[in-house]
Amino acid sequence: AAYCWGWRKCGQLGYASGNCNFVVVWDNSTYPGAVSTDSSSGLADKTVTSLTNGGYATYSTCAIAHTATPSDARLYCWGTGTSVPTNVSYFNDKTILSVSIGGAHKCAVAYLTASETAANAKVYCWGTNQYGELGNGGLNYTQVAPFAVTGGQLTCKTAVSVSAGTGMTCATAYVSGGAETAANAKAYCWGDNTMGQLGTGTSVTYSRSPAAVLST
Repeated sequence: AAYCWGWRKCGQLGYASGNCNFVVVWDNSTYPGAVSTDSSSGLADKTVTSLTNGGYATYSTCAIAHTATPSDARLYCWGTGTSVPTNVSYFNDKTILSVSIGGAHKCAVAYLTASETAANAKVYCWGTNQYGELGNGGLNYTQVAPFAVTGGQLTCKTAVSVSAGTGMTCATAYVSGGAETAANAKAYCWGDNTMGQLGTGTSVTYSRSPAAVLST
């Protein structure tokens, strides 16, 4: 089971509907409560293996959960007006390795269950793309369906992990199909760089595609 507590403004705790009219309402839960697993919940009869919350002002939570084995894992999210965990069906044919929630976007690492292995894992992102944080070369629009981030310096790389932040995203990855493994993974970042937070050594304001973080 999953347990959440704190601000429940938009249902992000998964067990109490919240007021999501974007007027500040301090509707808090000061103790852990079980995320809904009743018949209407996507988490009904599931084992939760991972949970992530974007924190203040993101109003959403996501979990990775499975029925029989981890290979059956699916992605479920809630918040932004609903407290009911809902399946993100785009990933139903994929094995989810990790998920992260940023300021107004989400990213996951996954691979096709039937035809791929973890060596083929990619980063997928969706949501707001104000600063290029989705990594698909665009800017200032919203991507509703998850998009595979395979351009820039993530080309021909295997994704290991992803971390979505406020207006930016970082991932670790290694060169696919060669002698490298996850132990050789390097960091790549994209999105907002107004404070140099991407670590790529450039002064560009926004990076619309993944770039390698400089090593010391």
